[in-house]
Amino acid sequence: MNKLMLTTQEIMNLTHCSRAKVEKAGREAKAEVVVGAYRRWNWDRLVEYYGGTSMESREIMLSTQELMQVLGCGRRNAEKIGKLANAQFVCGSYKRWSMDKIRQFVYREAN
Repeated sequence: MNKLMLTTQEIMNLTHCSRAKVEKAGREAKAEVVVGAYRRWNWDRLVEYYGGTSMESREIMLSTQELMQVLGCGRRNAEKIGKLANAQFVCGSYKRWSMDKIRQFVYREAN
Protein backbone atom coordinates (compact mmCIF):
# COMPACT_ATOMS: atom_id res chain seq x y z
CA MET A 1 0.00 0.00 0.00
CA ASN A 2 1.44 3.34 -1.04
CA LYS A 3 1.13 5.80 1.85
CA LEU A 4 0.95 9.50 1.15
CA MET A 5 3.38 11.32 3.43
CA LEU A 6 3.03 15.11 3.46
CA THR A 7 4.89 17.94 5.13
CA THR A 8 3.15 20.17 7.67
CA GLN A 9 2.97 22.97 5.10
CA GLU A 10 1.32 20.71 2.51
CA ILE A 11 -1.32 19.63 5.05
CA MET A 12 -1.86 23.28 5.98
CA ASN A 13 -2.42 24.12 2.31
CA LEU A 14 -4.87 21.26 1.80
CA THR A 15 -6.95 21.79 4.93
CA HIS A 16 -6.51 25.55 5.43
CA CYS A 17 -5.70 24.86 9.10
CA SER A 18 -3.00 26.51 11.17
CA ARG A 19 0.33 24.82 11.89
CA ALA A 20 -0.64 24.23 15.53
CA LYS A 21 -3.92 22.55 14.56
CA VAL A 22 -2.23 20.33 11.98
CA GLU A 23 0.44 19.25 14.44
CA LYS A 24 -2.10 18.59 17.21
CA ALA A 25 -4.31 16.58 14.84
CA GLY A 26 -1.29 14.62 13.58
CA ARG A 27 -0.18 13.70 17.07
CA GLU A 28 -3.68 12.64 18.11
CA ALA A 29 -4.05 10.50 14.99
CA LYS A 30 -0.55 9.04 15.50
CA ALA A 31 0.27 10.07 11.94
CA GLU A 32 3.68 11.65 12.67
CA VAL A 33 6.79 10.16 11.12
CA VAL A 34 10.14 11.77 11.96
CA VAL A 35 13.21 10.91 9.92
CA GLY A 36 16.25 12.84 11.10
CA ALA A 37 15.29 16.50 11.08
CA TYR A 38 12.30 15.99 8.77
CA ARG A 39 8.72 15.53 9.95
CA ARG A 40 6.08 14.02 7.68
CA TRP A 41 2.43 13.19 8.28
CA ASN A 42 0.54 10.13 7.06
CA TRP A 43 -2.39 11.73 5.21
CA ASP A 44 -4.52 8.56 5.11
CA ARG A 45 -4.22 8.07 8.87
CA LEU A 46 -5.13 11.71 9.53
CA VAL A 47 -8.21 11.50 7.33
CA GLU A 48 -9.36 8.17 8.71
CA TYR A 49 -8.94 9.36 12.29
CA TYR A 50 -10.70 12.71 11.85
CA GLY A 51 -12.80 12.41 8.75
CA GLY A 52 -13.93 8.80 8.76
CA THR A 53 -13.27 8.49 5.04
CA SER A 54 -10.20 7.43 3.13
CA MET A 55 -8.64 9.65 0.49
CA GLU A 56 -6.27 8.07 -1.98
CA SER A 57 -4.96 11.35 -3.34
CA ARG A 58 -4.72 15.01 -2.49
CA GLU A 59 -8.11 16.61 -2.92
CA ILE A 60 -9.32 20.17 -3.07
CA MET A 61 -10.72 20.99 0.35
CA LEU A 62 -13.24 23.83 0.64
CA SER A 63 -14.27 25.86 3.65
CA THR A 64 -17.98 25.98 4.43
CA GLN A 65 -18.14 29.51 3.00
CA GLU A 66 -16.52 28.34 -0.26
CA LEU A 67 -18.88 25.34 -0.39
CA MET A 68 -21.86 27.69 -0.02
CA GLN A 69 -20.61 29.72 -2.99
CA VAL A 70 -19.98 26.64 -5.15
CA LEU A 71 -23.42 25.16 -4.44
CA GLY A 72 -25.24 28.49 -4.44
CA CYS A 73 -27.09 27.82 -1.21
CA GLY A 74 -27.06 28.70 2.48
CA ARG A 75 -24.90 27.25 5.25
CA ARG A 76 -27.48 24.72 6.48
CA ASN A 77 -28.06 23.22 3.01
CA ALA A 78 -24.35 23.26 2.13
CA GLU A 79 -23.47 21.33 5.30
CA LYS A 80 -26.36 18.91 4.72
CA ILE A 81 -25.16 18.18 1.18
CA GLY A 82 -21.56 17.83 2.39
CA LYS A 83 -22.57 15.30 5.05
CA LEU A 84 -24.76 13.33 2.62
CA ALA A 85 -21.80 13.19 0.23
CA ASN A 86 -19.55 11.97 3.09
CA ALA A 87 -17.20 14.82 2.19
CA GLN A 88 -16.58 16.29 5.65
CA PHE A 89 -13.05 16.53 7.05
CA VAL A 90 -12.57 18.02 10.53
CA CYS A 91 -9.26 19.61 11.52
CA GLY A 92 -9.49 20.84 15.08
CA SER A 93 -12.58 23.05 15.14
CA TYR A 94 -12.49 23.71 11.39
CA LYS A 95 -14.65 21.83 8.88
CA ARG A 96 -13.42 21.30 5.34
CA TRP A 97 -15.26 19.66 2.46
CA SER A 98 -13.90 17.47 -0.35
CA MET A 99 -14.78 19.07 -3.68
CA ASP A 100 -14.42 15.76 -5.54
CA LYS A 101 -16.90 13.98 -3.27
CA ILE A 102 -19.36 16.87 -3.48
CA ARG A 103 -19.09 16.85 -7.29
CA GLN A 104 -19.65 13.07 -7.44
CA PHE A 105 -22.66 13.29 -5.11
CA VAL A 106 -24.33 16.11 -7.05
CA TYR A 107 -23.75 14.28 -10.35
CA ARG A 108 -25.13 11.02 -8.90
CA GLU A 109 -28.23 12.75 -7.51
CA ALA A 110 -28.88 14.63 -10.76
CA ASN A 111 -29.01 11.41 -12.81
